Amino acid sequence: MRYQVDCKWSSYGNWSECSATCGGGSRSSSRAVLQPALDGGKDCVGDAHQIEKCNSDPCPGTFKPLAFCKMRAIEKSTEITLLKITIRK
Repeated sequence: MRYQVDCKWSSYGNWSECSATCGGGSRSSSRAVLQPALDGGKDCVGDAHQIEKCNSDPCPGTFKPLAFCKMRAIEKSTEITLLKITIRK
């Protein structure tokens, strides 16, 4: 008599190094099939690899996009446009 054997994953491994030190990169982790499905057992569900973003802070010396914002002065109903500039050293 044969028994169905469901697929089993290993745990995800350690994360790889981030592909960038600043400005946005990615890193990955992988896992392996420990036991393939046999005799009609359930297949493994999910991905063998996972990827996430990392080190998303801007690099030193780079500019963030300019941010514009509008304010409405309540008393006089006057519209004022402000310009915000951020400079990082």
